[in-house]
Amino acid sequence: MVRSFSTIDERTIEHYWFQYGYLHQRVVKAVVRFLFSKGTKPSEIHKQIAETYGEGAMSRSRVYQWCTWFGEGRTSLGYEPKSGRPTRRTQLVLTNSLDIDVTGG
Repeated sequence: MVRSFSTIDERTIEHYWFQYGYLHQRVVKAVVRFLFSKGTKPSEIHKQIAETYGEGAMSRSRVYQWCTWFGEGRTSLGYEPKSGRPTRRTQLVLTNSLDIDVTGG
């Protein structure tokens, strides 16, 4: 069952809080998206998040960044894959999965 951001309620947030021991970042992003879609200004969104979940839940600049992305039409709560050179970890995973000796020995 896929939940839309408009169906997130306090029980869902509490579920994440108690299951993981911290407020899951996707839940905070869903709250930002929900409040932004209701016309709430980013400064007010940050204020509400800080009052409800604490100052460490999401920084003011990150709230503004997510509001900008949602305003541009973004719907995903995850980070978009980046183009360019793969990370060192990606290179190691590929090397190990192909069984290639990169040491030259």
